Amino acid sequence: MANASLSQTSVLTLYTQVLREFTHFYPSRAVPDLLIRAREDLSKRPGPKPAITKAWYYLLNGFRGGLIPVPLPALLKGISQRREALSGEVRNFARSLRQGISVKGPLPGMMAPLANDFLRGLYETFPEGRDEGYPAFALTARTWGKMAFQEQWKTESTEAGRDVGRFLREEFAMGRIGGLSLSVMKSSIHSRDIPAYLAVLGWLQGYIEYQRETTDEKLQLLYEKNVTSILYAALRSNDPLYVVKACSALPEMRAGLLAAEPMGDIIKSNIPTIVNRALHDAKLSYGNRVIEALPHMRERLQKGTERLLSSENPHGQFIGEVIRYYQPTILNRAVQRLQMNYGDIVLKRLPGVGKEIEIFIKLYQKRDHTRRIAAFLEGERRIILYTAIQTGQFQRCVVTFLKRRGMWPQVP
Repeated sequence: MANASLSQTSVLTLYTQVLREFTHFYPSRAVPDLLIRAREDLSKRPGPKPAITKAWYYLLNGFRGGLIPVPLPALLKGISQRREALSGEVRNFARSLRQGISVKGPLPGMMAPLANDFLRGLYETFPEGRDEGYPAFALTARTWGKMAFQEQWKTESTEAGRDVGRFLREEFAMGRIGGLSLSVMKSSIHSRDIPAYLAVLGWLQGYIEYQRETTDEKLQLLYEKNVTSILYAALRSNDPLYVVKACSALPEMRAGLLAAEPMGDIIKSNIPTIVNRALHDAKLSYGNRVIEALPHMRERLQKGTERLLSSENPHGQFIGEVIRYYQPTILNRAVQRLQMNYGDIVLKRLPGVGKEIEIFIKLYQKRDHTRRIAAFLEGERRIILYTAIQTGQFQRCVVTFLKRRGMWPQVP
């Protein structure tokens, strides 16, 4: 996938070829959003910026590869290494960054001035990194300082920083066009192959189109809704091939969740959330974990509830009634937030919320101007407890509740 001469015209030609192939394979389908966006960006006058042209070159080649489909590893091998555009020692340095070499912590002796000079040059050509405080830049500068000193490089550090800054600024702009995660790019742009991830994004969307006719509608929707999550996990873990693993795991994951027993109703109603969490966090076994852990959590929750209900303390009995009534909410939140111990958390923390409510009611009953608030809390006791369960926030529940309703007075 050479990219020696990427003009607006050449990438528009590529777009036309990809569009022709798509309409040839799938004449009855609507044109995908990716191709519509490509046309809009590449047709701008007086012409798109170089970063836009380059970004769409990789996105379109990736889309074409997924549409056929070309195996992703083969597609990535065909992507030219853009860092070869750098020269000499700066190129060797950029390669080292891509391989994961980095230096953390303070630098000793003569290494620190080299790093500072490099960082100054980098900020000259990529000032946004200084203004917004990109963590990747300080790390890159420290690594240069150590390597330049140890390898006795001759390149002047400030000029090297300028070269790397120009290069990273364009890569960052390309990533923005593809919608890559800003947080990951700000922290790790130095070690990520942005063209490769743009090709991966295109490949994923092309592959989704390729397998649309052999995939049932609900599974297809899961693919489409999780493109961003899959790519985020790949970029964060710096593993472009995670996309292949995720696409391969998704059908089996969904089938297992659909067949889950017991507690199939709760699991089935949360399939989109479970799948999204698994793909986003790169925890492809999360579905199996939910199937195995949820029944045990419900059993512990029921036993704890029975203990509260059978206690002689009216306060404990009331908390037990609330937990029993809102058990589905507890279980749903556990599944959605990857907290298979959430039932235990509720049993431990909710009685404290109940006591907090009692304390505030008694305090407000002592003053004439706050008795109406005490009466309000008495009537809203169950809602406050439900809010704590739903949000997972078990501290300062009364204060938060009253402030949100505009009823927070002077601290009693």
